[in-house]
Amino acid sequence: MGDRTIQFACTPEGEVVEAAQAVKGQSYLCPACRSPLIFRAGPQRVAHFAHKGEHACSGESVLHYVAKLLIQQAVEQWKRGVAPAPILARACRSCGTAHEQRVPDTVARALLEQRLPDGSIADVVLVDQADAPLAAVEVRVEHAVDEPKAARLPIPFIEVAGEAVLRDPARWEPLRDHLRPIVCARCREAYQRFQQQAAEVAARTGVPLPPTFYRYTVGECWKCHEEILLFAWPGQEAEEQQTPPAAGRPRTVQLRYSKTVRDRYWANTCPCCGMLQGNFFLFSEPDSPLFAFDAGEDTPEAFADDLLRLAARVATW
Repeated sequence: MGDRTIQFACTPEGEVVEAAQAVKGQSYLCPACRSPLIFRAGPQRVAHFAHKGEHACSGESVLHYVAKLLIQQAVEQWKRGVAPAPILARACRSCGTAHEQRVPDTVARALLEQRLPDGSIADVVLVDQADAPLAAVEVRVEHAVDEPKAARLPIPFIEVAGEAVLRDPARWEPLRDHLRPIVCARCREAYQRFQQQAAEVAARTGVPLPPTFYRYTVGECWKCHEEILLFAWPGQEAEEQQTPPAAGRPRTVQLRYSKTVRDRYWANTCPCCGMLQGNFFLFSEPDSPLFAFDAGEDTPEAFADDLLRLAARVATW
């Protein structure tokens, strides 16, 4: 899209029209600056719109605004009952497989360029019947949402490519997804089996499952071959290992001397035979359920994500 050649325009009523469907003699406005456009088409000319005179908007600004309008219209058509609900193509937070999710019925309308409580302006804000913001849709043309804005946005959001919106305004494929994560049915079933197995091992060995910080999985003691719980935590593999928090610390996580590394460090031990379960064995052996595992940050979201990841490993271990 050049600076003076535009493929989309708006009618005076605000409807987005593609040049291929435009009609000569009708009035059209620039989606970005709202100034009148000229419609041009002919046997030797590809249909397009252009600004009058020297005035011009950048192709980026026109595409950006058209994409926002198309998202808004997709929501409006759905709520009027003339089109199905827009679809979100999202990835399972555990296995990463793609799944389609309808925009929820709690969304009543889509508002453009709304200022949020933090002062930022979102491209499109999905609101409920009381106009309370539920989520935002940011449109990327050339520049992604910068990290400071992404960090301070007070509502969940997705970022979509402007070109993809032009192809299908009712299918949103996030480049960045900060909505509530989804988990596919297969991973939910695997997680339920994992939790049941972990609870049974915890009861059998007398090592309770920690509710936070200490990630857990099920493994086998290298010495006595009993099924035991194994733990990982944020900072465990740091070069300068810190003492892990005492609150909630499993009794099998102990400061022990390792002949392999010739030093003491906080490590897993077997509740049945007392043997050290060395970090090299747990994190470097491909057969271990903690192989190459690195715990995320100390947040509830990271804790939940890590358990989902571990559950998926146990399902194939």
